[in-house]
Amino acid sequence: MELTKYSNFFGKIGEKLSLLFVVTMAVSFTNMFNGELVPFYIKYVMAIIWIGFWLYDIGIYRMRIERISKRVIRQYCMPYFVIAIWSLVIWCIDRPSGFSFANVSRMLSNTLYICLTYLAAVAGAHFFGRRAIRLSVCAMGLSTVVNLLYVISHRGVNLFVEYISTVFDAAEYAFESPMYNFSLALETQDIAMASGFYIIYYILFDKVDKKKNRYLYALICVLCAYIGFKRTTLLGIVVSVALIWLVNWKGINFKYVINTIGIGFIGVALIFIVMVKSDTFSTIIGLLGVDANGRITIYSMLAKYYELSPFYLGKGFLYVDKTMYDSIGFVAHSVIVKMYAEIGSIPFLIWMYHYLVKIPQIILNNDGLESSKVAFVTTLYLFTTFFMENTMSLFCIQYSYLLIPLAMNYPEDGIIKKRRIVLNK
Repeated sequence: MELTKYSNFFGKIGEKLSLLFVVTMAVSFTNMFNGELVPFYIKYVMAIIWIGFWLYDIGIYRMRIERISKRVIRQYCMPYFVIAIWSLVIWCIDRPSGFSFANVSRMLSNTLYICLTYLAAVAGAHFFGRRAIRLSVCAMGLSTVVNLLYVISHRGVNLFVEYISTVFDAAEYAFESPMYNFSLALETQDIAMASGFYIIYYILFDKVDKKKNRYLYALICVLCAYIGFKRTTLLGIVVSVALIWLVNWKGINFKYVINTIGIGFIGVALIFIVMVKSDTFSTIIGLLGVDANGRITIYSMLAKYYELSPFYLGKGFLYVDKTMYDSIGFVAHSVIVKMYAEIGSIPFLIWMYHYLVKIPQIILNNDGLESSKVAFVTTLYLFTTFFMENTMSLFCIQYSYLLIPLAMNYPEDGIIKKRRIVLNK
């Protein structure tokens, strides 16, 4: 009996490995449980386990890393290492007020966390291929259901029945009322917003699964988004689906679409940054009577940390988030504005252009139109959440952002089913 070159211990546990993946990812995706933040390090322990499996497999048995994995690591991870180096340069040139070594350690640790998240997605695609998308949906559903059952068991089913019929009015719940606390306990945050990626995928791009399976997985995602409701999820889906629908309807050259919409999106981001700085955003929100959940106060503080100038250098990656949290107990709640404040105007434009324009174009040239569309639309969704949320630091969102366009380019079942023992007679 001999092992084929693809045989290793992963093949011996087959579907059990899939179950392990679902359970560990469910733990990683659980950002909040019963309204309380879960210790952040747990998700990265789970990620490191799978990254370790991946490194073991490519380093001991395969002796190579897939071409597409190398490319996405370079495209998605390297910009944050460049941002980290740029931040060190800023702090050498002009240290902001209150700067300490804690700013350096926070910047380095968060850079590492983002890269670990992306590498966990690479590992998932490596082992499970396109099936990793379905397994991730199952993990999201598992986490949501466990939290839901726990909350119902402690707070009662009657509140849940009332909640599901009034979820869109959650902003109107009286502070500290039973319904307010119940909705807070069900807020999964990370999973609710990450569900948008998978809803978009199953609505627009899944051509592999049977129709009933697409509906099933899409339904799981809709329920995850509904139970842990975030208005940002709905906005991101509407923007992304509307744009890609218009593109498909008009039949325009997709490279032109990437340039036009991507650069237009950057222009909208710059307008938003100006509006926050000039307090115009707060004025408009006040006139519309929209409940911004305290963001007006947060943005007023955020506006003090940056200048509107093409020569603005920035305060350094994670400096603004740390300083705001230390002073008011909240981070920026707008990745768009805080990234401008932290890395400066020119690096900010390069950062947005890289993800919104350059990456979809590279994928278009290397992997084809469908993969490029997925990468572009998921980026539009992610950056839409960046306007009003702090989604850069959320594991499930960043993981899903990379996983879906990557997994589409792998075989249906990854490498697991290639592991086999051959008997020589």
